[in-house]
Formats: sequence, C-alpha cells, structure tokens
Amino acid sequence: DLCTVEIHLPSSYPHDVQSHEAMKEAAKLEKAMREADADDGLDEVKAHLATSYGLHLHLKKATTQNLKLRSSGPAQRMRSAVYAAAEVYRRARAALVFLGMSEADPTYRPLKKSDLKAFVVREEDRAFGDSRNFKQSWIWGDLSFVDNDLSDSVKNHIVDHLRVHWCRTKATAERWTEEMELVIVEMTRTIRFFDYYARLWNRRADESECEGSAAYARK
Repeated sequence: DLCTVEIHLPSSYPHDVQSHEAMKEAAKLEKAMREADADDGLDEVKAHLATSYGLHLHLKKATTQNLKLRSSGPAQRMRSAVYAAAEVYRRARAALVFLGMSEADPTYRPLKKSDLKAFVVREEDRAFGDSRNFKQSWIWGDLSFVDNDLSDSVKNHIVDHLRVHWCRTKATAERWTEEMELVIVEMTRTIRFFDYYARLWNRRADESECEGSAAYARK
C-alpha cells in the first residue's frame, strides 16, 4: 500500500549524508517545506490562542451553569488545537535544526509552554508602575497571520487588543523618555547646588580671620 510507504527526507540522515552533493538539492527543498510548516504551525497557534481567549472571556461572562457547560467544550477543544499546532511547529523546527539551522535562529525560536499565551492587555497584567514585568510572548512579534482566513470576530479581537497594546506601549515609552529628561535636569540641578555651596564656603573660608572657622568652612 503506497500510503504505508515511509519516505525518508534529508533530515532523517546524518549530516555527512546531507552534505553530499547528491543530497543538497533535496535538503534545500526540505528546508523550504519545513519553514512553510513552521510558519503555518505558528500562525495556527496564534489563531487558536486568539479564539481560545475569546471563548475564555465568553465563558467568564456566562451567567448560567448551562451556558458555562456549553462554552467549556469548545474552549477545551480550542486549547487542544493550540497544543496540536504547537507540536507541528516544534517538529518542523527540530527538522530545520537538523538540516543546519542555528539553535539561536531569531525567526524560528524554541516554542515553550510559557509562550502559549494569548495576546492580551489586561489590568491585572499591567499594574501601574509595573510595566517592566509585563512582556508579550515572542510569537506576537509578527501579526501578519491576521490577514489569513480568520473569522471577523477573531480579527476584530486581535486588532482591538493590538491597538490598546500600541497605545499603552507608546505611553510607556513617553513616560520613560520623560523620566530620562527629569533625571538629567535633576542631576544638573544637584551639580549646580553643590557647586554653589562649595564656592560659598570657600569664600567664607577666605574671608574668615579665624583659622578654626576657615578649616571648618573648607572641610
């Protein structure tokens, strides 16, 4: 049966076999295929995470036990879809590494369980003055998947949160820019303060006729 025939791709072979001239073209083709798989897997992860978070919010707003039970099933299935898509990405990345990609590749990073969190901007995540502890998962650095075949509700959810995140990030940047300007002004004033009193006490020491007072002024 053709469906049971196992086809070994270049990543299944040792590096010395992969580097053989006869395997270079096949390895190049597999690399392109694995990159497409990784991209698709990561897009699926993000789409399912966004949908899962929307279901989570819907579940929290449910007022009756019946509504909660009806919403919990799809939410659990969507969470399973997140893990399945993550596994697709991890397999593709593992193959890319075996094909020679660096473990530190900035595009296809290791996907940890802690990375599987929705793009959210919640007050409980962003306490005032605690912006340094808030960090979106690296997977949300690329939001081009929004242009894919997603439902309008999912697209609107992601775009709305992205706008809020952008506004808050801009406000944070402006606040830290202001803090830097204030620090420079405060340090300038501090230097001027000590310089003024240094000249004042030196003048008093020069004008003093008592050696004790002069020594005290210069200390």
